[in-house]
Order: sequence, then C-alpha cells, then structure tokens
Amino acid sequence: MMKVYVQNLGCKVNLYEAQAIKNSFEQRGYEVKEDFDDIDVYVINTCTVTNKSDSKSRQMISKVKKKNPDAIIIICGCYSQINSKEIEEMDIADIIVGTQGRNKIADYLEEYLNLGEKKNYVEDNIDKNYEELLFDKNFDSTRAFIKIEDGCNNFCSYCIIPYARGRVRSRKADSIIKEIETLAKDGYKEFVITGIQITDYEDNDIDLIKLLEMIDEVPGVERVRLGSIQPKLLKDETVERLAKLMHLQHQFHLSLQSGSNKVLKLMNRKYTREDYIENTSKIYKAMPDSAITTDIIVGFPQEDDEDFKESIDIVKKVNFLKVHVFRYSRRKGTKAYDMKGQIAESVKKDRAEILEEYQEASRHIFINKFIGDEFEVLFEEKKDEYFEGYTSNYIRAYLKTDENLHNQIIKVKAVEKFRDGILVERI
Repeated sequence: MMKVYVQNLGCKVNLYEAQAIKNSFEQRGYEVKEDFDDIDVYVINTCTVTNKSDSKSRQMISKVKKKNPDAIIIICGCYSQINSKEIEEMDIADIIVGTQGRNKIADYLEEYLNLGEKKNYVEDNIDKNYEELLFDKNFDSTRAFIKIEDGCNNFCSYCIIPYARGRVRSRKADSIIKEIETLAKDGYKEFVITGIQITDYEDNDIDLIKLLEMIDEVPGVERVRLGSIQPKLLKDETVERLAKLMHLQHQFHLSLQSGSNKVLKLMNRKYTREDYIENTSKIYKAMPDSAITTDIIVGFPQEDDEDFKESIDIVKKVNFLKVHVFRYSRRKGTKAYDMKGQIAESVKKDRAEILEEYQEASRHIFINKFIGDEFEVLFEEKKDEYFEGYTSNYIRAYLKTDENLHNQIIKVKAVEKFRDGILVERI
C-alpha cells in the first residue's frame, strides 16, 4: 500500500480541497499519513495570494524533493495554475494540476504509475462548472469546512486570485446540504461556510442567505460560521435575516483593505469607508455580541500618510476583534503592478507595525467588554493544563480542567483576559 502525504498551503478553501484530496486517496486504498517521513507520494496544494506565498510554495516543492528524491511529487492549486511552466522548469514535479482537475488526482497518479510519464494537466479554461470535491470524511475533528463556490468576479486591482481561480461558479445547494447532513451525523458540530467569494453564491433562486437558512434547519448542526463576506451583502433585510438564524455564530469577517476612499477606488473595491462603517453599525445593532474581523493592506500604490491615517481611524471607530495586516505585495498580471507611486518596503514595514499596535489595542478593548459574560464554547484541544476553544463570537477561551472536553459545547463564564483571549470557568 502506497503512503500519501498531502501538504496544504494557504486559505480555508485550500484546506477544504486538501481534505477532499486526502479522502479521494483513502477511497482508492492508499494510506494517507499525517507525518512527513517515509512517504511514497507527496501532494503539495499550493498558494499564490502574495509573492511570499509563491516563495513558500517553491520552498516546499524543493524541501520535499530533498527529503525523498525517489518519491512521486504532485503539485496542485493556485501557484501551479499561474506558474505551471515555472514548475516544469524546476524539473521536480511528476504531475502538475491547477485549480481544476483535483478530483482526478488519484487517476493521474495511477496513469503515471502505469506509463511513467510526467504530465502537466493545468487547464487554461477554468470558468466552466463548479468542480465537485465530494467526500465523506473531514480531517478536522471538531469543525468541518464546507466549500460552496469557487472563483471571483471582483478583479481587485492588487489580486491575482481571479486569474488563478476563474469567475464565480456556485455549488448546487442540494450537494451542500447532503454533505452537511453526512458530517453532522458523524458528530461534527460546527460548519464553516467557505469559498473564494461566498457573497456571490447563487444556485438558481437560492442565494447565500437562503442557503444559510436551509443549513440552519439541518438536524445535528449546532454552529455555523461564515467565511469572508463583502459589504454589499449587508442590506437591512439581509442583516435582519442573519440575526434570526439559530445556529449562525456572530463573527463576521468583513473585508476592508483600506480606510481611504482614494485607495479603495484604486483597489477597485466598489464601496466607500462610509459604506463600510454603516454596514458594521448594522451588524452591531442587530447582533450586539458580534465580533467583526477584517483585512487591511498597507503600502498600496499612492497611499500617502493621510490615507494611512484613515485606515488607523477606521480601526479605532469599528472596534475590530482582529485586523489581519498585510503589506502590499506587487503581483505581475494585476493592474496595480503597473501603477505609479509604488511604496518603499521600509514604509510598508513601518506602517504595518504601527497598524498592528492599533489593532492590538482594538482587540483588547473588544475582549474586555465581555469579561463577566456567559458563553457557549466548543472545545477543540488541550494544551498544557488548559482546554481551548472558541466562543460564538470567536474569542479564544481557556478552561483549566483535567476533563476531556474535546468536541463538547460547554456553557462558561468569562473570568478575565488571558493570553490571546479569555480565561473561563464552567457554569
């Protein structure tokens, strides 16, 4: 029996796809291993969102080859979709797949075992149908990632992902519900709805909100989390419907990218800072316990000191639980690559450090609001003497206990701020 190791790089969508790849090999009788040693087949699911991601993908490819020169190496994902010729020139990969055809990787391996020929299966036309990656096992034992769509139609000026993933293709709602029903019966309590642009999900007359209402009715589902959403989703009626969902966890990752209207326009983000602030206010009004997380890019072309101050200002106004701060990464093939006013790396570094300080202050203020409050926590793993999990609004909770609370939802009270979250006690 051949031993297969699947290495995932990148986002939650990649994680879902890596889990599906693992499952496809298990169904064929391969032994899927969780350790890196003594492997016959390495599958590397790559990422290309930034130049750093590209570098990590290349480093992992080289590392695998150095670790086991005789192993079969399969490269797939976003980096290989954009850079398949570069991977060929490295002369390391035996099989190259992009962001289509991942449901056939086990077939490609068997063809390689029979013929011994290296092949590049990357397709140029990736805007066809949604590629089903069905599986009956999730490799995370407490929460299941559920992919509902692929691709993005936004074409933000800095982003390479629409070129790697294609335009939006939505998964059939019946397929999504069937997968959730199967996993809920297997004991999964939390389901994370993910995709490249889930805001644009549409299956005939079923949009994202209608899909969430359907998921809310599935027996055994106790928690539902949303992946990243766009501000355009948050119309008054939509927020009201979200607030009525029994199992939706009140944590919203609402992409911002910049607090400056000038920079947002250059980014092709299609909303203003005023729109964003209004939408966060709607969330807090309808669901007061909500946590909002976001992404902000610093050092985008033509971002001056005043633009950067506007990003700081919005962090102070909104009171985020977490701001993921990124330095602008110049990507060939995007409109922003050729923009005038590129920012020096030293300036990007300084701005990132400053914004990190403000986001940490925002996080501290947010968490402190909930000291003394009661929560339900889904506990995931024990480290040292504490079992760790997350509240409904995604504050990390630590409970000192000798009990095994894995995959249990326990009612607790927040005692004090602790590490990166809160120390809790059972009620």
